[in-house]
Amino acid sequence: TNLATLGVMAGMQGDYETARKYHEESHKLPRDLDEDDHRGIANSLGTLGVVATKQGEFETAREHYEESLELHQKLDSRRGIAGSLNDLGLVARNQGDFETAREYFEESLELQRELGDRFGIATNLANLGVVARKQRNFETAREYFDRCVQKYIEIGATRRSLRALNHLISACKTLDRTDEAGQYCELALELIEESEIQELESEAVRYRARRILFSDGDPPE
Repeated sequence: TNLATLGVMAGMQGDYETARKYHEESHKLPRDLDEDDHRGIANSLGTLGVVATKQGEFETAREHYEESLELHQKLDSRRGIAGSLNDLGLVARNQGDFETAREYFEESLELQRELGDRFGIATNLANLGVVARKQRNFETAREYFDRCVQKYIEIGATRRSLRALNHLISACKTLDRTDEAGQYCELALELIEESEIQELESEAVRYRARRILFSDGDPPE
């Protein structure tokens, strides 16, 4: 709907209160509508969840995501279900409920694999890596981040690859695997060079410094 579009635009501009109002009005539309309208309401509920999350209102966000999930399930939209499960996982993680978060992310990952959505797969692997790290399962975290990096590289998502590499390097540092950490720094530098993204030059300087420290055997702070 137009209200939902206005809500998205307000959210992109950081005006979360206005975004909330637009999406709430959109959400009040009659539910006896066709499939496209129900899909729009489900998406609007998801956006309301994002707005609530940005404002730190995690219980409200969870309620919106659960209602969005219910609508996607009625529509048998596997992509929508996967997205809602991922959103619920993020809320649980923000609330410190890492076991519930892991279960949501694993469910979402299974659906993303069925859909062949490589971006969705990579995102869920990254989220599972963060949960494993929070639970101090550093070897499991390293495995998830390694697979995540490979997926992001496959689809050419350089910035996200670098973000996942940062997590991967940190996991290797914690596991005292400095040689591997140095290799991942090399990979990061290769990705930056191949991307030719000018803004990443400052990142390259940081990776060069970390590579030197790892090669000297002194893990960086």
